[in-house]
Amino acid sequence: MVSILTPVLPANASYLPEAFASLLPERQIPWRWEIQVDGEATSAVPESIRKHPQVRVEANGTWLGPAITRNRALARVETEYVVTLDADDLAEPGGLTALVSALETNGEAEFALGEVVDFFPDGHSELPEWRSPYPLVLIERGTIENHWMGTGSDGMFFTAMCWRTQTLFELGGWSALAGMEDTALVLAASHRFHGYHIPETIRRYRVHPHQATLSPTYAADRSLTRLWIWRSCNARRQRDGLPPYVLPPDPLAARESARASLLKKEQ
Repeated sequence: MVSILTPVLPANASYLPEAFASLLPERQIPWRWEIQVDGEATSAVPESIRKHPQVRVEANGTWLGPAITRNRALARVETEYVVTLDADDLAEPGGLTALVSALETNGEAEFALGEVVDFFPDGHSELPEWRSPYPLVLIERGTIENHWMGTGSDGMFFTAMCWRTQTLFELGGWSALAGMEDTALVLAASHRFHGYHIPETIRRYRVHPHQATLSPTYAADRSLTRLWIWRSCNARRQRDGLPPYVLPPDPLAARESARASLLKKEQ
C-alpha cells in the first residue's frame, strides 16, 4: 500500500476534484490519499472527497507553509511507501504502480522518480523544455547532489517521486524552508542513498498563473533559500572529510520565466 501526500492551500482546493479523478483509475496497488490543508479548516476540501474511504483530510489550523504541511501529513503515514502529489497536478494512469515497483525491484534505492508533462489551461499537454539528465537506471549516491552543485539545477520533478517512508523519517522529512524544501530533501537523500529513475510519465504538471514558483515572494526568498541549501550540503561534506562546493548558478529563474511566457500566450 502507498500513501499519497498532498498539501493544499484553501485557495487551491478547487483543483482537488481533478486530482482525485486522476487517482481513481489506479487500481493495481492499494492507496490512501493524505490531504493536509495549510489553513484553518478542512471545509475547503469538497465533501465528496472528505468522505471517501480512501481519503483522510486534516487541517493545520493556521498557515504553516508547504514543508511543515507535508510533514504533518507524513506523521500519520503507516504505509511502506509515500508518493507526492501537488494539489494542482494530475496523476497519470499506472504512475503509482510504476514508482512503487521500481523500489520493490531495486532494494538498494531509497527513492524513485519519473517524468512529467506540462499541462496548460487550454487542456493540452507538452513535454517540458528540459528533461532529466539522469540515466534510466540506478542513480548512484551523490549524483544528484553533484549535479546541483555543478549546474544549480537538480534535474528532476519532485511531484513525480516515491519514497520509502522510513527513509523520509531518517532524513527528517521536508526542510522547513519557505520554498525549495523538495530540493533540500532530495540533496540530503542523494548524499546518503541511491535513487532510481524510471521512464514512465507520472504527472501532468499544471502551468497556471497562481503557481507558487511564479509568485514574487518565491522569487524574493529564492537566493536565501539556495544559500541555506548550499551550506547544508557543505556541512555534510565537511563531516565526511570532503572538499566544499562552490555556490552554483541559478538557472531556474530563466526556466520559470519561460513557463510564464508560455502561460501568457495561452491566455
